[in-house]
Amino acid sequence: MQPDWAEEIEWAQGFARTAERRLALLVNLKCFQILRHFPAVEAVPAEVVERVSACLGMAPVQRITIPPRIPRSIGITR
Repeated sequence: MQPDWAEEIEWAQGFARTAERRLALLVNLKCFQILRHFPAVEAVPAEVVERVSACLGMAPVQRITIPPRIPRSIGITR
């Protein structure tokens, strides 16, 4: 983990439970910090995704995927 990324990684851990979701969240954050907008997932260069995955201590990843969100069950009473 890069020292300058520690705060951002900690922040991402509060919003994303899985490594794949943290990677997607941080890639989007980094893109927004530089571009000031969120690019399409397909438009993010592989080098960016690889750099962020390395900072997370993950195996190299070249593409992010946005996993489908599973809705939380609403307490249904009978």
